[in-house]
Amino acid sequence: MNKERARDLFKIELLENPKVSFLRRRRRRNIAGVAIAYECADSIGISNFIGEEASRDSNWSSLANYLQKAQAKSLLVGYENGPDLAAAVKTGFEELGSLRVWINREQSNI
Repeated sequence: MNKERARDLFKIELLENPKVSFLRRRRRRNIAGVAIAYECADSIGISNFIGEEASRDSNWSSLANYLQKAQAKSLLVGYENGPDLAAAVKTGFEELGSLRVWINREQSNI
């Protein structure tokens, strides 16, 4: 993804944050998968994981291996469901339970 397209999709604060990494995996000349990683004190949050369906398991495995080598002492965390959750579990991730997201619309701009 070029920088101009990224600026159309994401806030500039996110793109310029040194704790945020936009990752992509190439297979031959094509992009096989992408993800965003956010570094915290003791963990790396994985989000926006998107990839070819045929490469889902190997993409998750490659992502986990890459991040574990880059930040060996960090816990990898994230949220997925469906086939992506199944691929993450095959890679060694563990389900901890359901996730509930809540919002107070009176105090937000949504």
